[in-house]
Amino acid sequence: MDGLREWLRQNQSIVTVVVVVLLVAALGIAMMNMRQGGGKKTAYFYDLNKKELFVDSVDKRPPFEVGSGAAPDGGPAGVAAAVFACGDGCADESKRFVGYVTKYTDQAVKWLEEADAMGTDPSTQGKRSELWMKAEISQVYMLPDGTKWLSMQDPSYEKAMAGYRARCTGDDKLTTCAP
Repeated sequence: MDGLREWLRQNQSIVTVVVVVLLVAALGIAMMNMRQGGGKKTAYFYDLNKKELFVDSVDKRPPFEVGSGAAPDGGPAGVAAAVFACGDGCADESKRFVGYVTKYTDQAVKWLEEADAMGTDPSTQGKRSELWMKAEISQVYMLPDGTKWLSMQDPSYEKAMAGYRARCTGDDKLTTCAP
């Protein structure tokens, strides 16, 4: 056991990359399942102009147009929102908060469109999965009050995301909320 701990300590960057890849893979699989009819049919989204949370179809592909016009960066203002609460607070709207918002890059949108164009033929499943994974890894993230989009590979990503993770203290663990 000590040997494993030592190896993990000496290879932290490799371990981090593996963990991130596994998390992104799990997210990609979950999103594919949701888009194919399993799971919830709605998701949380955020209007970058109004700074407001809203619920819409899980089939929306952020960024997308919303009624408030273009976002400050000139792109569409509708983005996905990761909503959390401390402990069992998801049922209470006043206890929910937006931890971060996310959108696909222009290249990621192209990969998703390419995957969609392949249809559901089992012979294209491998290529579709590869395109989905590339798109998921290429998402960018921002705090709801932020001004800079960050990729997971950005050196400042972890520091930026630490704030919402530390919001819950004691026995009140961070809980992901669904609409």
